[in-house]
Amino acid sequence: MTDGDGAPFLDAARDLAATVAAHVEGDERAGPRWPHVGQDGRSCYPADIYSGQAGVALFLGTLAALDVDRSASHGALARRALAEAWRSALERAWVTPAAMCGEGGLLWVEAALARLRPDDEDARRRVAVGLDALLARGRTTANELFYGAAGAIVTWLSTHSLTGHPAALAAAEACGEQLERSALQRPDRSGRFWRWGKMSPLGGLEDPTVYVGLSHGPAGIAYALLELAVATGEERFAALGRAGLAFVLERGTTDVDRFGGTVYPIHDDPRSRTITYWCHGAAGIAIALLHAARLDEEQRPRWRAAADDALAATDHFLTTRTVRAAGQCHGVAGLIEAFIEAGLVTGERRHLDRARELARVHLLPRGKRDGHDRLVFPAETPPPGVGVGLGQAGVGLALLRLAVPERVVHHALVIAPGSALADS
Repeated sequence: MTDGDGAPFLDAARDLAATVAAHVEGDERAGPRWPHVGQDGRSCYPADIYSGQAGVALFLGTLAALDVDRSASHGALARRALAEAWRSALERAWVTPAAMCGEGGLLWVEAALARLRPDDEDARRRVAVGLDALLARGRTTANELFYGAAGAIVTWLSTHSLTGHPAALAAAEACGEQLERSALQRPDRSGRFWRWGKMSPLGGLEDPTVYVGLSHGPAGIAYALLELAVATGEERFAALGRAGLAFVLERGTTDVDRFGGTVYPIHDDPRSRTITYWCHGAAGIAIALLHAARLDEEQRPRWRAAADDALAATDHFLTTRTVRAAGQCHGVAGLIEAFIEAGLVTGERRHLDRARELARVHLLPRGKRDGHDRLVFPAETPPPGVGVGLGQAGVGLALLRLAVPERVVHHALVIAPGSALADS
């Protein structure tokens, strides 16, 4: 299943899955679930990939599909957890279709697990049922990749690539049209941008903040629009995606001596500090640029060069700074993901080799045994921190991608023909 270089990462993923499984809550009435501790210190049980049940189930279910002989019990737990999360989500009148921070994550994960088990008709049936449920209840007035229309495009296109259902493509196109209507432009600058705002039952909560990066900014939105352009054949979405990336690239600062490459600010504000993480900054922007270049042949040389500069800054940051957390959003795993994506998109082995080298030095040694002899990595939430964005499941997904990168697609991207998962 994995080559010799990937074996240590698979072993660590197995150990980490045991840790995650040991922290499950629930009973016969509630079903299995994992808590997320909010900033107010209270526990909640969201459904999404970033902090909720979908992300934990993605890690456990992916491991079970790749490691059938030794991890089948984790797959059964993931299945029960997804069923409970669906039950809870569908009690609501409306849900957020974005995959990363919305209930759309449940559908994205169902599609991801179904692709790993192509002969499992029950898995495909669950995708079809979930699609119908999300189409009936899903809506968002936000724009970005984590909560908004761009994230919903990821959900709808991932499902369409598996089912071919025209309603999924139509829903994605409607999200693209929302992004057309809400795009803004500085009078003295080129490119297009979108304001940040979360969804509420009463409508969008607009915020004057303008982010730049993958999670909440034009980098992630542009990537989704370019995926949509390929899926629909609509040049208007491609043009808007190019304009979004133009906005991002104008805000990069290249300083090889200081940063090792090109870095980006968190916000579109001269006072904003630069950052190099996956959520905000060079690592996430590198991922967006790599996939944008894959989708747009004309812009490929320019965007590949910009991605290389962002990767250089990411490498410099990881090797010269102390990154305290191990996880995805602001941690070592998320930085390493950029190199995995570079290897998959470009086909250049050196990127995967670098990802594994960085992981051997900066990620694997972070894993420690707790008082119960369970493997735990430093998390950004109160320990043990289970979710994908800030905790153990996110580290586990990175370990699986380091072990068998050609089988596991990045959890923020469209599962589509041409992705690592679709080609496996």
